[in-house]
Amino acid sequence: MEDQLHGHTLRRLREWSDFQRQGVLKRIATMVRGKAIPEPPDPPQLKTMLQHHFPWRHDLRVRIIDFYDGRAEYMEITLKEIDKYIQEKPPGATVRWIHAPLGLGLLHSSVEDIFLNYRGRTAATQQGTTHSWPYQEIETVNIRSRTEYDTMRDIYKLRTIISSLTRDLDTLSTEGLSSALRNDIDWRAEHLGVKAGYWDLIKSDIPYELTQTVALQNPPGPLDGPAVDGLENEFQALWDHPFYENAHIVRNKFRTFHRADGVLLTMSSMSGVDFLDKDLDTYLRYSKKGREDSEDASVVGYIFKRFEHSGTRFWPAKTVEWFLVYLLTEMAVTPHTIRQGRNAVSLISAYQHILQKLKVRKYEAFKRNESVKLVRQYLACNDELSAVVLVLKDRITSMEHLLHNVQRMEELEQSATFRRTLSVVSAGGDNVAEMSTMNFEDEKWDEDPDACDSARRRIEWVLGTLRDDVSCYENLVEDLRLATQSLFQLRSIEQNELAIVADSQNKAILVFTGVTIVFLPLSFFTGYFGMNLKGIQNSEHGQEWFWKLCGTIAFVIILFSMMYAFRDRLRQRILRNGGPNV
Repeated sequence: MEDQLHGHTLRRLREWSDFQRQGVLKRIATMVRGKAIPEPPDPPQLKTMLQHHFPWRHDLRVRIIDFYDGRAEYMEITLKEIDKYIQEKPPGATVRWIHAPLGLGLLHSSVEDIFLNYRGRTAATQQGTTHSWPYQEIETVNIRSRTEYDTMRDIYKLRTIISSLTRDLDTLSTEGLSSALRNDIDWRAEHLGVKAGYWDLIKSDIPYELTQTVALQNPPGPLDGPAVDGLENEFQALWDHPFYENAHIVRNKFRTFHRADGVLLTMSSMSGVDFLDKDLDTYLRYSKKGREDSEDASVVGYIFKRFEHSGTRFWPAKTVEWFLVYLLTEMAVTPHTIRQGRNAVSLISAYQHILQKLKVRKYEAFKRNESVKLVRQYLACNDELSAVVLVLKDRITSMEHLLHNVQRMEELEQSATFRRTLSVVSAGGDNVAEMSTMNFEDEKWDEDPDACDSARRRIEWVLGTLRDDVSCYENLVEDLRLATQSLFQLRSIEQNELAIVADSQNKAILVFTGVTIVFLPLSFFTGYFGMNLKGIQNSEHGQEWFWKLCGTIAFVIILFSMMYAFRDRLRQRILRNGGPNV
């Protein structure tokens, strides 16, 4: 019911926008015809719709999961309360995971700074082998509803129509945030020379198109975000598959920040479907909260259910570093069909199906509009497959970097354990305490079916999976490239044939035009001056003889004219049939 109400408000806003963009003459014509003039929605209705799709920043839902030995506790807070929850984890908790639904932007960077600077940035960077260890990120691909994505995009594009609400929206968006967060946002906006209004902050909620950017790199300086205003006629080849006809594949950055005290902060604007199964359409109809809470649709929902009743009991290492690796490796293989027993069409299978259809259609006869659409589908499919390959390669790079850090930490840990063992032995101790932080290769975990894999094993498994996927997608890209070349070759040949036919027709028209130019005036004047209603005068022949003679001559002239006009085609047909019989 609520979605229908907001949909009605958006429809009225679209109609009002279309009317405002019309010229003066069209507006007058609308009023003269007596048609109803659209009226904009009331400001309260607009604010309610905006709050539903782009909540005020202080009302954003932040998820917190505390992991204990034997259980995990889940809670939800708003962004305005995040300051006190990022300070430290509760007593007895091994890891505190905080997930904020923030995309790349000012607010994202401000929350990051407050989190990392709580106990000093230097303390955060000393826990790993490199200074980048506390700042891990990976690019995600997830599935959104086409209707939901179009709604978010259209609302943002219509922001100029409701510019009268901008001041109120700017105030409502951040008025509930903590003073520390507001001050950081204001300072950052002034430093970067950008605005920090409502529309500037909520733009990060809109995901990136799959093919919109080559790679979501993080260049120095302010980020422009997704180019929403230029997406009037976006098209995805994936829609040609029945299973994905209501889906919109998008990209997001999933960024993580962790401290040595066991607190992990993750931020991403992703709220789509991560796990693919036969109920994909059902998940796409869920609200954002419903999808994020569902263990069958979302990685976030799944991880809480995974450890709800076991907590850290089966972790090889009860540390925030191991959980970080677990989380990133789960994200790195999405979207996939593994969790539900592969009961759905995977993305690779869908693109294989689409490619087969495109390869069959390239042999269709040339049609003026259909051929242009076919070329667009080829190009769209190529762009999407190339983008997926780039995302997978970026994930492989991230996983290799993560594996390097994990291996380096293992080496440092083993050397520290060896030194501690020597100190115990030299002191004459009877028991040697072997301390391990990560427990990468502890064989006792292989004996327990509920035990989680070590960090290294998870990364190696993900790397193998990603490399297999890259190989499959690159084969599809190469197959599509060859098919595209064949398509263009066929179309070039068809165009040459059409050009030859057109040239032949032009020659025929030229001959007929010449004959017409010569004989039309002669026919007119001879007919005009030779009109006689009593037969042919001064002639011993009658009208029957006249028509036989003139008809035969006219037929011969027409026959030879047509043979001359179509001489090239006749010559080709004779040669095709083996030449004239001798």
